[in-house]
Amino acid sequence: WMLLHDEAPCFAPRELRPSLLLTHYGYDARRPLSWSSYADDDWLRSPAFYEEHVGPLAGPREGKREGRPAGGRPRGGAACFERGKDLVLPPWKPPSFWRAPLSDPGLAAPGRRRGTYLFFAGELGAKRLPGYSHDLRQRAEALFCDPREPRPRRDCLEHAAGCRSDLAPNCSLWRPGVRVVPHVRRGGYGAALSDSTYCLALPGDGWSSRVLD
Repeated sequence: WMLLHDEAPCFAPRELRPSLLLTHYGYDARRPLSWSSYADDDWLRSPAFYEEHVGPLAGPREGKREGRPAGGRPRGGAACFERGKDLVLPPWKPPSFWRAPLSDPGLAAPGRRRGTYLFFAGELGAKRLPGYSHDLRQRAEALFCDPREPRPRRDCLEHAAGCRSDLAPNCSLWRPGVRVVPHVRRGGYGAALSDSTYCLALPGDGWSSRVLD
């Protein structure tokens, strides 16, 4: 069975579980959690439906954990991905996606020096719920933000449900040549990647296609 949604194997009904599941996101946590910030993708949204059609749940939480609210939410569901049975098929992009960047003669120039040491551009969780990206993008912003850039607040990291003081943007790991930004100018993303020595590919709601970039 081919399951294309990021956490789609977590939705797979128990009748399909013995089959070979094809997915591009091998989420193999023993007690997985739903990390999507989209309500319709939250496979733990209805515990009763989940237990009837998918599998057993761990008991309700007693308090907040990993940035998610309490209120009787399950600790986790049945395993989404089984190593040795299920198969990960990575996302694919057509040759046209690569043609322009790979035709840049500057990429193959001997001894070429890149101006940026570490780079990431993308959604940083400001409009998302806690737990988006497993908090990795938020932590990257908090630690690698440029202290020279003006910010609305320095004491906490703002998000859709409030502000988190545990992720205050102190920029403590920033160094010249480090860029962690929410976006780049139109048409400049490929150039920014090619000018960087290391590029982060952090998950979002699920798989991040940046691993292909």
